[in-house]
Amino acid sequence: MVVGHENQMSFLRSCLAKGNLAHAYLFVGPQGTGKHEAATEILSSLMQKEIKWNKITEAGVLLIERGVDTKTGKTHKEISIESIHKVGNYLNHSSFIEGKQVVIINEAEFLSKSAGNALLKTLEEPRSRQALLILISADENKILGTIKSRCQIIRFFSVATKKIYNDLISKGAVPQLAEEISRLSSNQPERASELFEDSVFYNFYKTEAERFLGTLNGSLKERWQKIEPVFKEKEDHIGARDNLISILEIWLGFWRDSLLLKVGGSDNLIKNISYLEQIKTRSVGFSLEKIREIIKTIEKAIIMLRQNIHPRLILENLILSYY
Repeated sequence: MVVGHENQMSFLRSCLAKGNLAHAYLFVGPQGTGKHEAATEILSSLMQKEIKWNKITEAGVLLIERGVDTKTGKTHKEISIESIHKVGNYLNHSSFIEGKQVVIINEAEFLSKSAGNALLKTLEEPRSRQALLILISADENKILGTIKSRCQIIRFFSVATKKIYNDLISKGAVPQLAEEISRLSSNQPERASELFEDSVFYNFYKTEAERFLGTLNGSLKERWQKIEPVFKEKEDHIGARDNLISILEIWLGFWRDSLLLKVGGSDNLIKNISYLEQIKTRSVGFSLEKIREIIKTIEKAIIMLRQNIHPRLILENLILSYY
């Protein structure tokens, strides 16, 4: 079920009911705002049974996304032209899903230039009238304009914390947990679902929250010892980069909470509500100006990581900025 986005989903459901789906859609918006859930809802409606995102290939969908090198285990930087060539083969030979052949391209912003051009040919000359292509992207600006012009664009936005809270309650979450997760979700219902339904994500948050609090005390050597495990056994550099970005986003949330408290903001606006007292206690030694400086440093670090700057150097500079 898609949380929020009532107008977008009403439109898509109407198209489904009338049998006039477009041949290509581009779902765009921030990470975790419901794009994947919208895609699975369309697929579930076509198949007349519930389909989960992690089961879509078993339902006969062709899923195109960045692959993993079978020899090195590393995540590819781009979606290759070879992956897009699979689309043509699929449309020529695959059976139908309730009258449709469904292709989903996840993280379409990572299409290589040649892959984008190859996809454009498919969009210009669909090999099957029954083809349904859904492109999912968190960054509309990285999608070729010629591709966007041939897709019906559905935009997804951040969702109100209260709506996410109510959805979690409807799924069986106790009020205290629903309150914690809805705040942590940063207005991203898909992230809220991950935190509630998969203990791996929730435990990751808890581990990194404790690591963050640990970096606020002790000598420079002791603080670095708390961070060092992040770099161990990370042969997949792209995976390690994405993991570190997730860690820094958690840390950024804590510093923003600290800033909010420093300027007299309400506790009701704190995202890391389970750690409210620790935030109050451990941020006392940081001035308002220092907290702002650290926030800017982390924001810059995340940008640098996405530009493939060496992560260890970034973390060293970040910890030094605490002094």
